[in-house]
Amino acid sequence: MPKPRLQLEDFGSFFGISHFEVAGKHPSSRRDRSLPTGRVNESVQARAYVNHGRWVARCPLCVGGCELADLEDGLFFCCECRNAEVGFDYLRTGTPAVGERKKIEALLLRREDDRNRNWRPHETVQDLERENASHGVN
Repeated sequence: MPKPRLQLEDFGSFFGISHFEVAGKHPSSRRDRSLPTGRVNESVQARAYVNHGRWVARCPLCVGGCELADLEDGLFFCCECRNAEVGFDYLRTGTPAVGERKKIEALLLRREDDRNRNWRPHETVQDLERENASHGVN
């Protein structure tokens, strides 16, 4: 039986769970459970991208940290390094403008298989349109 297709609203991130709840439930590999300070450090940014139909952001502070991207508040907290390098402060999440993001999501939702729902910041909406066309996706 095929999986139900995702809808635009399914491109959520934390699904109603706060950063504190996520960080508290998911300790680092070193068992660190440090929580975010509530401050935002503007010195570096986590860039959001789509991987298998999920908005995620890779941590710019450590190797291996990757979290679901919270597109509502645009903040990032790595459950691996706990953003320790910046004093456990949040980072901003770099995302496309809302209008462009909705176009990206709409084009990706046309793809049947979640594994093919991928987008990177260097790709344009036109790139996705060309990819869809070349694979017969309408």
